[in-house]
Amino acid sequence: MRKKLWSILFLIGMLVFVILAGRYSKDENNEKPVIEIPFADENVTLRLRYTDEALTDYLAGAASRYMAEHEGITVKVEKADEISYLDDIYEDSVNGRDNMPDLYITTTDTLEKAYLSGTAAVISSKDCQLNEDNFPLSALNSVRYK
Repeated sequence: MRKKLWSILFLIGMLVFVILAGRYSKDENNEKPVIEIPFADENVTLRLRYTDEALTDYLAGAASRYMAEHEGITVKVEKADEISYLDDIYEDSVNGRDNMPDLYITTTDTLEKAYLSGTAAVISSKDCQLNEDNFPLSALNSVRYK
């Protein structure tokens, strides 16, 4: 259960990271890092898809809190059918459908299928904060395909 909780927290952190996919700069007056959000003047809709019924209330609440704090960003949380979950994501992405998810939650046992189908990739950013300084090894291992 603890591993699942860390995985959920990690995925929520990744959601925030993706949304804020800006770069850090320094405020000249006090030298504090400032986040620049590249789409701050636009209305943005992010679709988060999942299958685990137990996450419904948590994800809805997290999305509501996030939208309240970030004007112009809408987070649509969508529960999907577990049987054809990854196949539907793949079909939506290759066909460029409007309802394609921007983010999706999967389990470690289906991560290989997601990676091999091209709907998941290795995160390789130089500025990536995915390391043991920021996350427990169990959370990192739960989102890596090896």
